[in-house]
Amino acid sequence: MLAVTFPAADVDPADRALLADRVARAARDLTRRVGGRPTPAGRPHPPASA
Repeated sequence: MLAVTFPAADVDPADRALLADRVARAARDLTRRVGGRPTPAGRPHPPASA
């Protein structure tokens, strides 16, 4: 699970939305690169078969 936080008063709402979108895209890309798949509600993946 990944969380990105920043002071609400210091960030323009449009910039915050753009950053959130970029972080989500990067997380999906990283998940694909490591051969995993996202799970609902951040539940851990079952162990890989040996």
